[in-house]
Amino acid sequence: MSAAPTIVFPAASWDTSQAPAEVGLAESILNQFVSAIGGDGVLVKDGYLVKTWGNPSARGDWASAAKPVMSTLLLFAVQEGLLNGVDDLVKDWWLNLDGSTQLIAKDASMTFRHLANMTSSYARGEVPGAAWAYNDYAIMLYCQTMKKVFGLPSSSTLETAARTANRLGPLQFEDGALYATNRGGCGIDTSPRDFARIGWFWLNRGNWNGQPLLDSQALDTYRNPAVAGNLPRTTQTGTDYLGIGSVGGTSDQTPYGPGIYGFNWWFNALAGTTSAMTWPDVPGDVFMANGHFDKEIMVVIPRFNMVVAARGQWGAFQPGGATAAMNRNLKLLADAVQPAGLRGPLQANPQNPRWLIYSDGMPFFLAGAGDPEGFLYRGTRNADGTRNGDQMGLINKMVGTGANAIYVMAVRSHGGDGAASENPFENSNPAQPLDNDILNQWESWFAEMDRNGIAIFFFIYDDSARIWNTGDVVSAAEQAFVEQLVNRFEHHNHLIWVIGEEYGERYTPQRVKDIAAIIRSADGNTHPIAVHKNNGLNFSEFADDPSIDQFAIQYNVPTAQELHDGMVQAWQAAQGKFNLNMSEAASHGTGTTARLKNWAVAMGGAYVMVIGMDIASTALTDLEDLGRLVDFFSQTDFDGMLPDDSLALGATQYVLANPPVSYIAYTSAASGSLGIRNMSSGNYNLMWYDPVTGSSVSSLNNFLADGDQTWVRPAFFGAETALYVYRSTAGTLCMGDTNQDQAVDLTDAVRLIQHLLGQVTLTGQALTAADSNQDGSVDLLDVIRIIRDLLGLEPLPACQ
Repeated sequence: MSAAPTIVFPAASWDTSQAPAEVGLAESILNQFVSAIGGDGVLVKDGYLVKTWGNPSARGDWASAAKPVMSTLLLFAVQEGLLNGVDDLVKDWWLNLDGSTQLIAKDASMTFRHLANMTSSYARGEVPGAAWAYNDYAIMLYCQTMKKVFGLPSSSTLETAARTANRLGPLQFEDGALYATNRGGCGIDTSPRDFARIGWFWLNRGNWNGQPLLDSQALDTYRNPAVAGNLPRTTQTGTDYLGIGSVGGTSDQTPYGPGIYGFNWWFNALAGTTSAMTWPDVPGDVFMANGHFDKEIMVVIPRFNMVVAARGQWGAFQPGGATAAMNRNLKLLADAVQPAGLRGPLQANPQNPRWLIYSDGMPFFLAGAGDPEGFLYRGTRNADGTRNGDQMGLINKMVGTGANAIYVMAVRSHGGDGAASENPFENSNPAQPLDNDILNQWESWFAEMDRNGIAIFFFIYDDSARIWNTGDVVSAAEQAFVEQLVNRFEHHNHLIWVIGEEYGERYTPQRVKDIAAIIRSADGNTHPIAVHKNNGLNFSEFADDPSIDQFAIQYNVPTAQELHDGMVQAWQAAQGKFNLNMSEAASHGTGTTARLKNWAVAMGGAYVMVIGMDIASTALTDLEDLGRLVDFFSQTDFDGMLPDDSLALGATQYVLANPPVSYIAYTSAASGSLGIRNMSSGNYNLMWYDPVTGSSVSSLNNFLADGDQTWVRPAFFGAETALYVYRSTAGTLCMGDTNQDQAVDLTDAVRLIQHLLGQVTLTGQALTAADSNQDGSVDLLDVIRIIRDLLGLEPLPACQ
């Protein structure tokens, strides 16, 4: 895992000590972005001001990009008790002297939420909440109502309310005023570098340099689209009956909004789905403030700790438009982010080909989605060959779950399972060159996968797909095709080449070997090369091939036990010459069924990819189950172990072992103790892991004698349990100093009591037993009493 970046906050001025490269940005790509939008702007990464252009200190009007600041003030008003909540009625702030409201009956149900979401229908004909209208008369009503909430006259600006010490004052705007007197005192007149502070505040969820100015849960709630995607656009006209005017525009300016708008922000991921995207080539967590229809913009990208504020020419908004200028320019920001903390390209371990490693030697455990096979071709085909699909949405759905591979295929035409257009050639014709527009789009998806540690499981051919009907021979055209693909994408770290799915349907072993040799020669990063074959466990035709590293298995058996037994059989047959990936097991299932199979496969010495897991319809919990598998194995030395179920004892079903150094025991139904046979004496650490929840509990420096050992799993674990047992590398313990800090303290006391009581966690009965004087706490007196009662134990040496 890479270290989290250092996050800083500006004081009177931004910290400019870091260049783009020092925070993981490619300046050459940033320069392309700056050239594309022009104007005046700043880019903040990790809290550092790393890029400026034009005049970053020039104050100016931000037009409608100012609107989210008004919603920020709304949240402060709720937090301070000036309002009960965002669903307070607006009519109560517009009263006549006799107590009656100035709002007409139609608008009596209008709330502050309606105003923040552009669904109030003020100066329109519908009732509040019934229709979408990008409505600058309603924004003026919003602003003037907020002035009433904060006790300000209608002729004032919101500056006083915004800049107080307990609100936005700590942001220390360095270039002067925030709110302007224009636009009825509701507009923002500030510099790009000051406006970026608002974005940095929202990115950090209301925190400013360790000070929680706004409740983070409120920010979490409103950093998402809030207008329903199926809300109709307004059709009924109305009047500005309060006579308050507009902040600049009309009462119905754009159809865009339903599904992508909320609290005056525009969002990338549409409400209710993770698939459809406003800007499909950037992360799903992007949100922006937008003024003058794409001229004054502030973009917030939480995934990259990035804020950009600029007045320029950002390009057409066009939600869902993969080729729209806004999408293209935002993509440059994403492309500028260099993969951080990657350990070099994946490859087969040259010392132990049973497992994959990064080039620096760190192991990689693979567990991901075995679908959708048509990932690269999802969506409608555009004129240039690119796709208007949900690929980036699928990637974003996987990010954060821990699942770390996606199954993709370059050629699905010519006999494969795809349409005639599903190949990367110009006009889908293999007689023509590869289409750079298509490859560039693939690159954007692959870059996002690689950046997030998701392996590109890259098939060249789908099953039965064959363009060149040349028998055993790889033609010059096919060789050129393979080499071009390799040269185009080999720079990605998380990449595994797969020659063909069910290769035997169309290709001979010799042709597969020759293609593998071409890949190996062309790929300067020595990525793993895999072959997938028809159902079965026999890989003898490729066992000794120097270019083939992985057997991508299809094994269609119904139960977890059968899958496990099959993996053990394949492991033994492999004789350490290649690694195993259970990439296609029919009826793998979902939920508990899939999870049990995943662990059964892993405990048989194989990686796992789940067929039918198309991501789009996959439950997030199923992806997270894969992530927990990765999480557990990544904390072990699995790459030095062998499956050996003969060591299983008690409730243990499966064992991976590297005696006498380390062991993994697993059960799907721990009705009793987990155990391992024939262990050697010594001090061992134990890490219990719950595959369902990801909870873990460790117990350090447990002395184990020679022979069979059993342990009672933690009481709060379910039936599925994994246990990692490994030799302690700590030196000899001095008396009571369990954490080797040369002091005996209550931390050591708790650990000692845990050890003496044979408990992993000190709760329930264990706590009662340790609390020998029944005073409700475990203290040093309890420790003394317990040790006195156990004087029969051999004493440990005293601390020096």
